[in-house]
Amino acid sequence: MTARPLPIAAPLASLATLASLASLATLAALALALGACREKAPPDVVVAAGWLEAREAAVIAPAAGRVTRVTAELGAEVGAGDVLVQLETSVVEAQLTEAEAALDAASAELERVRSGPSAHELAVAEAALAAAAARWDGARSAWAAAAAGARAAGPAGGVAATAGATVAAAERAYLQAEAELEAARAALGALQDLPHPAQVTAAAAAVDQSRAALDAVLARRSALALRSPISGRVALRAVEPGELARPGATLLRVADPARLTLTVYLPAEDVARIRPGQAVTVTATENERTARGRVEHVAAAAEFAPRGAQTKEQRAGLVFAVRIAVDNAGLDLRAGMHAEATVATD
Repeated sequence: MTARPLPIAAPLASLATLASLASLATLAALALALGACREKAPPDVVVAAGWLEAREAAVIAPAAGRVTRVTAELGAEVGAGDVLVQLETSVVEAQLTEAEAALDAASAELERVRSGPSAHELAVAEAALAAAAARWDGARSAWAAAAAGARAAGPAGGVAATAGATVAAAERAYLQAEAELEAARAALGALQDLPHPAQVTAAAAAVDQSRAALDAVLARRSALALRSPISGRVALRAVEPGELARPGATLLRVADPARLTLTVYLPAEDVARIRPGQAVTVTATENERTARGRVEHVAAAAEFAPRGAQTKEQRAGLVFAVRIAVDNAGLDLRAGMHAEATVATD
């Protein structure tokens, strides 16, 4: 009987099965080793694990407006304060022109009040007073002449009536001229009394109000240039030029890969030894790279651990969230990596 050769697929399948079993055995061994390390951790050390997250900041539209420019592509490096999105400014630019004109006018009036009347203003006021005095003198003479003519005509007939009407008209003209003369005297006196403290105060207040209005318009214009709150990389770009931004909408999101956070969950007996500011050593599970960290926040209230955090037994009990700030200046760690935190509590 002739022996038949074995199919090639059989040894390959066997090898794959063996490799798979070996990988599972390796992972199991690593898990047991990690558990053993935790169980054997010194009493003055707290060990916990979690997932690294990048610190992010959103670029949010302060008001409705059309986007005229977006300066950063997805993944681009940006610096804190860089303008990333520009909203339309046509309306606020018109308001700015008006506010600047109002401030210029108020400032000119304040300067005029402070410096007193010019020689030309005084000359005009003096000329107006002289003209008013001449009209008053003429009106007085005309009134006196009309009165003398009425007396000479006597009380007889229509002549007396006509003379009386003439006297009345002359009297009204005189009184009008007298009022104009007093007004001219007051105007000249007001100029000669400048600068008046009350006028200076009022003019200065008008300048302050105009400047405040201008500052408000400038602030509105500046708010339409949306800047990056932090340095990092653009992790989200949700807007394009020409689109209409809604108030409060997130237009871009910037993530700082050099500043990560690690949130771990500790039982009460461990969290009692943790304080904000404590130094932490953070080790990535994937590449075993380490980075320095510091406890940033310890939750004041207990909670059920999130799904996937720690072990099944730990998820069944109450834990306290501890947020750790990780200095990743060397960029050895990445957001999304699983990492272990070691805190020396002595």
